[in-house]
Amino acid sequence: GSGGTVSQHTANTSALVSAGALHLHFNADSWAEIVGSDGRSIEHGMVASGSDLDYRPGSLSKVTTRNADAVQVLRTGHAVDLAPFRRANIVRFALSSDGSLASAGDR
Repeated sequence: GSGGTVSQHTANTSALVSAGALHLHFNADSWAEIVGSDGRSIEHGMVASGSDLDYRPGSLSKVTTRNADAVQVLRTGHAVDLAPFRRANIVRFALSSDGSLASAGDR
């Protein structure tokens, strides 16, 4: 696989980064479930390799991804250390209203 394609959104991303904004980048196909602050599922299923997902602060309540090594999370443009939220190959975290990450806990 020759990955020569560049996301067309790259050029203006930096201008859109607001405090607490969440950006997910998928380096490989990965299953993800992303739940909005209203409790509705925004993404549920496979996300293609090379995908970039951007969310406003306060718009999400919970994120779960499998294939943890393939997912990069940035908050306000800075890479997030996912180790505290990772168990085996699954990353799971909750988001507070200001966009900060917290342990989602296991119900």
